Amino acid sequence: MLHNLFRLDLSFNSFSGTLPAEISQIKSLKFLILAYNNFSGGIPQEYGNMLALQVLDLSFNRLTGSIPASFGKLTSLLWLMLDSNSLSGEIPQEIGNCTSLLWFNVANNKLSGGFHPKLTNMGSNPFPTFEVNRQSNDSIIIAATGECMELTRWIPVKFPPFLFIYAILTKKNCRSLWRHILEGEGLFPGCAAGLMAHTLEIPAYLQLSGNKISGEIPASISLMKRLSMLHLGFNEFEGRLPPEIGKLPLSFLNLTHNNFSGQLPQEVGNLKCLRNLDLSWNNFSGAFPKSLNDLNELSTFNISYNPLVSGVIPVTGQLSTFEKASFLGNPLLQFPTSFNRSGNNTSSKEPDNGTKGEEEDDEDTIDMSVFYWSTSSTYVAALIGIAALMYFDCPLHRAWFRLVNAFIASAKRMLS
Repeated sequence: MLHNLFRLDLSFNSFSGTLPAEISQIKSLKFLILAYNNFSGGIPQEYGNMLALQVLDLSFNRLTGSIPASFGKLTSLLWLMLDSNSLSGEIPQEIGNCTSLLWFNVANNKLSGGFHPKLTNMGSNPFPTFEVNRQSNDSIIIAATGECMELTRWIPVKFPPFLFIYAILTKKNCRSLWRHILEGEGLFPGCAAGLMAHTLEIPAYLQLSGNKISGEIPASISLMKRLSMLHLGFNEFEGRLPPEIGKLPLSFLNLTHNNFSGQLPQEVGNLKCLRNLDLSWNNFSGAFPKSLNDLNELSTFNISYNPLVSGVIPVTGQLSTFEKASFLGNPLLQFPTSFNRSGNNTSSKEPDNGTKGEEEDDEDTIDMSVFYWSTSSTYVAALIGIAALMYFDCPLHRAWFRLVNAFIASAKRMLS
């Protein structure tokens, strides 16, 4: 047996049959990647015995059966990618014991049952795994051939807060990006819940979309302090959305096509860094929360087909920038007379030969220009700095990242 094998990548082949349980005897494995094949049958329970495992990618196969409860022993696991199979049953609550598990993707399966409160403990303490990687030889922790492709597969670069990776990703700097991620160094722009101040973080994601998971979201969801992306769409979740969700540092929240009901909590307005919010095709009711209008970074919004939601769409603020397509199928919602089909507001005041309206439009244009330029310049500056550090892969930039992390930790202690 290959006792010094740290990485086994058999992805993008045409392997079929059942997954070999014998792989679990390679105790040194940190990366096991069997994605994009034709493997079928169940996942061997023995895979839960590979205690050094940090990445397990079995996505895009034909796997059936349940997720092994033995995975709860994988406390060093950072990524668990099981999406696009035919797995069934509940997500075992033992997954909550995976305290390093920041990136969990089981989208597009046949999973059912509820989301157990113990699952919110996953990813609560990844620092021991990051420290192991900092002390390890680079050849062990850095991905080999195909590293850029794996980076875009394991990090959802098409969604915030990971989107900026596209802007700096090159074949040359993939290796350096991997090092920063696996060592837990702040890389992605994020912010603490309720605060607009941006920091560099290692954010987590939870992708459960495209299953049959039901029940309510537990209030303990607030314990997932690093969760920046939460995709629960196309399931059978029900009940009220817990107000504790407003304590998360979310940039992306998708709840589309579920059975959520009750009033939308005002606390959603605390998600100051939220950029994508999809609440469509649910049974939310009651008054439209005015706090949503304060989400100044929101660029994608949809509350369509919640026919019991009532109130008036604000004539000013962030929500007034979206088109009517974001509000379809809600007969109790009232649109202001100045709200046209393109999502741009027109003045409803008395006519003044167009002079005053043009002046106000000019002021709005100037204000928005200042806003966009200031915001863009901040991100561009950050991207240039990060790209430069990625390009010059040296001890200096690693020291800089650790300095940033220390500053962030100090700032959080002052705010708490």
